[in-house]
Formats: sequence, C-alpha cells, structure tokens
Amino acid sequence: MNLGLLTVEIRQEHDVVLARRRALQISKLLQFESQDQIRVATAVSELARNVFEYARSGQIKFSVGSGEPDRFIIRVSDQGPGISELDHVLEGGYRSNTGLGLGLNGARSLVDRFSVLSNDKEGTVIELIKFLPDKATALSADVVNSIVAAIAGEAPQTAFEEIQGQNQELIAAMAINEHQRQVLGHLNTALEAAVKRADAANQAKTDFLSNISHEIRTPMTAIAGLSDMLARTPLTEQQSRFVSTLRQSAESMTVLVNDLLDISKIEDGKIILEDIPFSLTEAVDRVIDISAIAIGKKTVELRTMYPAGLTNRYVGDPQRLHQILLNLVSNAVKFTSEGSVTVEVEETHYAPDTAMIHLHVKDTGIGIAEEKLSQVFEKFVQADASTTRRFGGSGLGLAIAKNLAELMGGRLSVTSRLGAGSTFSVSIPLGLVSDDIPATIEPAPSLPRELRVLVVDDHQSARMIASGLLTGLGLSVECAVNGVEAISLFEASSFDLVLMDIHMEGLDGFDTTKRLRLAEEKNGRHRVPIFALTAQRTITGDDLYAAAGIDAAMTKPLSVKELASVWKTVQV
Repeated sequence: MNLGLLTVEIRQEHDVVLARRRALQISKLLQFESQDQIRVATAVSELARNVFEYARSGQIKFSVGSGEPDRFIIRVSDQGPGISELDHVLEGGYRSNTGLGLGLNGARSLVDRFSVLSNDKEGTVIELIKFLPDKATALSADVVNSIVAAIAGEAPQTAFEEIQGQNQELIAAMAINEHQRQVLGHLNTALEAAVKRADAANQAKTDFLSNISHEIRTPMTAIAGLSDMLARTPLTEQQSRFVSTLRQSAESMTVLVNDLLDISKIEDGKIILEDIPFSLTEAVDRVIDISAIAIGKKTVELRTMYPAGLTNRYVGDPQRLHQILLNLVSNAVKFTSEGSVTVEVEETHYAPDTAMIHLHVKDTGIGIAEEKLSQVFEKFVQADASTTRRFGGSGLGLAIAKNLAELMGGRLSVTSRLGAGSTFSVSIPLGLVSDDIPATIEPAPSLPRELRVLVVDDHQSARMIASGLLTGLGLSVECAVNGVEAISLFEASSFDLVLMDIHMEGLDGFDTTKRLRLAEEKNGRHRVPIFALTAQRTITGDDLYAAAGIDAAMTKPLSVKELASVWKTVQV
C-alpha cells in the first residue's frame, strides 16, 4: 500500500531548493540515519536540478509504501524531450551544470532501488526507493498525517540554513567518496593477494611439471636408450618385435610428457622463438620421413606438393615449424587407415622481405563432424570420446600446434567432413634470405675421436647409455656414480669433457661443478668444458648454470648430434 505525502512542482530555481529541503525533512521524520538523510536529499536535489535545467518544468512526488520492508518512494517526472542514449546516460551522462553534478547515475548510487522510463513524447519518469531503517515506526495513515503536519508547521528556511544544507550535502558526498576510495583500496589489496596466490599456484604447477617430468623422463630415457642398444645386438624375430614395441611405448610416453611441458611453457609465455635461415623443403621432407615410420602396414601414401619457383630458403624458427607440421601430419596418419596424406605448400609474398607460407595437410581419413570442429584445438579434447580409445593420444597436439602458429604470427584452421577426411591449414610469415647470405650448408658437427669424457650420473641406466653411445663413437669414457667420485676421478686424471647430471643425491650437479672448478684453479689446470644433462625438458635459470661454472645444458636422452653441436660452440 502506497501513501502519498506531498508534491513539489519544479518550475523555478527555488523549487529545486525546496525539493531538497522536503527530502531532508521527510527522511529525518522517517528516522533515517543522518548519512542516509543527506544521501536522499542529494539525490533529489540533483534530479530536481536536471528537471529544471533540461525540461524546464516537472514535479517530485514523495510517498511511502508498506511492505517487507517499508520504503520511502520518490517519483520525479517531467514533460521534457526525454533522454536520448539512456544506456550512455546511466554510465555517467545527463549531469547537471550546477550543484554537485552527480547527475542521473550519481543519484542511482545513493538509493536502494532506481528505475527510469523516458521517451520523446511523454518525457521522463524516475523512481527512487530507499528502504526504511529497522528502527523506524511502522507505517500507517496516522504516521503519514503526522509527517505532513510536521512539514506544514515548519518555518520557512533562511538563506543561511540553505547554505548549511548544501554544505551538508557536500560533506556527505565527500564522505561517500572517501568510503568508495577505501572500498577500492580493499579491493585492490584483495586483487593483489589473489594475483600473488595465482602466481604461486602457477609456479607450483611449473615446479610440479618440471619435477614430475624429471622423474618420468629418467626411466623413459633409460628404456628408450637401452632398447636402442638392445636392437643393435643379435635378436630373434620375436625378440625384435618385443624390442620394437618397447621402444614405441617409451617414445609415446616421452611424447606425452613433452606435450604437457610444452603446453605449460606456452601458457607461461616461456617459448623463445629462433630466427635463423633454413630450407623449407628439407624441413617438410624430414617430417615426411619421420611420419612414414608410423604408417606401418597401412595402405597410406605420403605425398608432398611444392609450387614451381618456391623460394625455399627462409628465416624463422625451423624447430617450431617442424613441431607444428609433425603434429599435423602425425594426426593425419593416425586417423587415416587407407588412402593418402598430402602436404601441400603454397607461398605468397606480401612484403619485400617477408613471405606467407601456407602448409595444407590433407588426409582421406575418418574426418570430423561439423559440430565438433570448434573443439579440436582445445586442450585434452578430441572430436569423439571413442577416438582416444581407438587411436590414443592426449588431445594436446593440435592445441600446441595452434598456439605455436599464433606465437609465430600465423594461424591454424581446419575444414573437414565426417567420413571424408580433413584439411588442416597453417599459415606462417617467414623472412626471406637475402642474396648476400651464402647458400652452402655447413657439414654436420662431429666429435674428435681423441676426446676423454667423464660421465657423472647417479642412475646406472643413464651411465650405461651415455657410455655405450660415446664408446661406440670411439671416445674414451669413464663414469662416476656421484659427485664425490667425480671429484676424485677429475683430480686424478685428465679429461677433455665432463657430462654432468644435475639432479643427483648428495652433491648435485651444480655443487659438484663448483668443486671441479675450484680444483682446476687450485692445481693450475686448464678449464675443461662441463655440459649439464637434465631429464627436465624445460631448462631454466641460465644464470644458475653459469654461476656454477657449467658451459652448456642439454636435455636427456643424450644426443650425439646435439652434443657435437654444443661442443663446437664452446670451441669457437
């Protein structure tokens, strides 16, 4: 039930003052706290000024309504031209030119409920509601009559009292502003704390992935390495199949761990792109050669299509391009049981020193349903739940490929039809190699046969693999099972290279290296290159390696090609 109190017509400047005064009087009689009294008076004053400034005439009706809870209702109406762009106005527009200038949006923030209707034919109607405090007397006709009588019996306000009222409004506005500043400060503090917690959680995730990758990759490296060594020994046909299955399983597990680490590095923004010259055809052909192994007994043909006049030599990151293309081709081979997988290359020039390379990977495989296309690039998602059971995979490969393509300034897209194959298209901008760069390809680096190498690793399998690999190249190798034994061997013998495992019990690789460097200084010996070996695929903290005296860091499993390349860099 609504009970009317009084109406103030807004036609002249002093009507605005009267409306503010009536709002203050009624709020006080309704037993609002002093701050709420001033809030209501300020809101009414602002809207009354707006009516006078923009519509020239209107009225403000004051009433009360009973309910849960009881409420003070203020209805401001005019016959003006209405408010255009109301949404914009509610974001801060329609401000008065005098007074506090809070405008429509400011008035809304001072009450409990606010509504507005406006059009160019009927003008504007604004309704403000302020809930009565719990201590207020329950509403009744007698209460309303007493309020009306009290207002009618009040003496007219002097100019000085009006100034005092406006000063109170200003003080209230300043108090509200200070309160909002404090709230904002608390929110900023909470936000900073939340960011710190998120950073800590992200670092914990990175540390967990780093540690778990080490724990998984160490045995996987041993399995893969020993399987490779076993495959080179005389085996029966059945034993060869067992070893082949063992190697493939280890490789699958390693790929999964690498994918998890790659997606983490991408999310953390820790991917660093290279910018070096390379041959595009060689990069594509290398992917085809690797993917051909996965075809096995399937009747699938792998094909490449190059355009006539392809520039071929570009500047970019061949490793990341290889990773993208290998993911796409491997997927195509996996989901194609017969037919073909084709890599089609296109080139478009859009700047004197830059070309856009388009790689289209087309297959005749199972295809993807149209409603599933939007999900294929999401992490841990495959087009169909049964796909994982039938074909395996983590659902990370396409997500990694898409993110890498975008990091390289390109894009990855897909078109497909269920049962009719798929086409994944990646477009990446690459620099063009200038004519003054020689086209000759340097021979692959190699290791001198006379090298004496000290391998330091607390895992027996890792020592066996490294020793077998290096002795197979004709190098002289000694092994240490921990840091203490490494120091003893290093001081007693002369070595040309040390391969140091970083994660060892007792003295880790960092501390062991520091002691080897001290031994060199103490005995006046030349500096021996020390390369770190770690099962963590993500090598971070270059300063930590350098501070310990480590010359380079490599990931396990030990690669002769990588070792020779790193060896060459330290000899320059």
